[in-house]
Amino acid sequence: MLKTIAAALVVFVPLTAQAADSQGRFATKGAGRVACSEHLKAAADRTEVFPRFLGWLEGYVSAINQFTPDTYDITPFVDMQIMANAVETNSARSRTRISRKWPGR
Repeated sequence: MLKTIAAALVVFVPLTAQAADSQGRFATKGAGRVACSEHLKAAADRTEVFPRFLGWLEGYVSAINQFTPDTYDITPFVDMQIMANAVETNSARSRTRISRKWPGR
């Protein structure tokens, strides 16, 4: 339970310093641009697209590790499957986009 809560906090609590323009917009790449419904379908069916989501998540966590001062690993006791489950849960609840600030397509 504690691992799930920690994973959810890591994924969904924003960083204190974020790169964005004066209106709070930023460029989202890859799986972060996908609608939650597409992510949920790929996760449920374990299609060939699903590993891209795991890669995106790993990159996101790696960026937090790299750019957060005095941080080596924000998820030392959580594996990527637990993190992926947290993203899937959030996607199922929100039904928006994985990265919510992306302006849409």
